[in-house]
Parts: sequence; structure tokens; C-alpha cells
Amino acid sequence: MDSGRWREKGVTHWNLLRRDWGRNDRERFDNERRAADRHRPSHGVARSPHEVADWLIEEALRAAGESHEAAEMLRSDGVDTEEGVALKREVLFWSAMHGRDVFSMMGLSSARIADLSAYAMTD
Repeated sequence: MDSGRWREKGVTHWNLLRRDWGRNDRERFDNERRAADRHRPSHGVARSPHEVADWLIEEALRAAGESHEAAEMLRSDGVDTEEGVALKREVLFWSAMHGRDVFSMMGLSSARIADLSAYAMTD
């Protein structure tokens, strides 16, 4: 149930971004780059906490389909069952509902990771 708390915090939408990085790439920790990325959605925008959670789950499942390591990560987190996916979606939803940025990282291989970000935006 959406309580609308995110609207009370002035959030109008979330910018959605997926970046694939080398595990040792130091640029992914650059705060100036992250600040700029907030305003450059590569995967569109979400207009509600439900859309944030759905997009993050879809991208995680897409990564699992592309990578054995990502599939193993989801399995070890219990997100390989309907109940596990529902629980993960609920956690992501509640984070977004409180007007927060929401992030998820997935190992794609021993050398690559996917950084999934939903940046809460105020106008």
C-alpha cells in the first residue's frame, strides 16, 4: 500500500540508471560522477515506488539471465523463488516509499558488476 510519504518529502519521480563496471574501476566511487548521474537516467523514470521496485527486480532478473554469477547471487539471496522475489520487491518498495534513493548491485562475472540505481528526484 502506497502511503504517499514520498510525496510529502517532495519526491516527484526516480531517475533510473544501470551502469556496468569493472570490479576494480575506481570511477564508480567518484562522488562527482554519481551526482551528475542522478540527472541522466539511462533507463527512463519511475513515477511511483511500485515502478521503482518493479524496474529494479526486472533488471536483476535480466542480469541473472545474462550471467551465471548474477543468477547464483539471486539464488543465494533467496530471490530465485516467487516468495523471494516478492520479499525483495517489498523491501525495495518500502525504501522508495520513504522517498529514498534505492540501489542494487549484481555481480556479472569475476570482473564485472551491474550497478542499478533509482535516484529520488524533487523538482
